[in-house]
Amino acid sequence: MFSQLHTETIDQRWRDEAHTQVNNIFGDHQFKESRLENIDCREKLCQVHVLHKSSSALKKFLMELPSVLSWNGREFIKTMDNGDGAFSKAVFIASEGHEFKLTTHLEFSRKI
Repeated sequence: MFSQLHTETIDQRWRDEAHTQVNNIFGDHQFKESRLENIDCREKLCQVHVLHKSSSALKKFLMELPSVLSWNGREFIKTMDNGDGAFSKAVFIASEGHEFKLTTHLEFSRKI
């Protein structure tokens, strides 16, 4: 997934819209126990890296993310346990109408 993202060109219009929307979700404090670490959107794919303070924050994020995004794409989620009770999550979200080129085992994938 990382290599697919980094081989894409940048669609500046979609990138700006996606960055704004994701930043607004975290700026509105909807996910109070989660912190946006990084976002990188290209042509058809966004990588959103989020740090969650607890497993309950992680669950809330997973349950509510599809309802707060305005586009209907697919998402691929990779969770990393930081060993300190916190969880990092790399979320890849495809722009509407696009699919992933899956080259590895999916931890979690769904249509949003």
